[in-house]
Amino acid sequence: MEDNEECQYSLNELTEVMASFLEADNGYEKKYLKEKLKQHFGDRIMITGLKGRLENVVTFREKGHEVLCERWQREKRLTL
Repeated sequence: MEDNEECQYSLNELTEVMASFLEADNGYEKKYLKEKLKQHFGDRIMITGLKGRLENVVTFREKGHEVLCERWQREKRLTL
């Protein structure tokens, strides 16, 4: 995750990637994977779920901040 250009992943995507590395073994359940991600990355990630949506989204805080700032600046330039 850290070496990838992406800054957001759904929890479903991460469980599928994990399963692709495992042959016969079962991977973590989503709830347990979420806890392991929190333990490993600490406050470097945010795991959010939007009301009415079933999927949780994992976002690296630093990258998420960059995306928000870039979008704000782009919209600001368009309104000037």
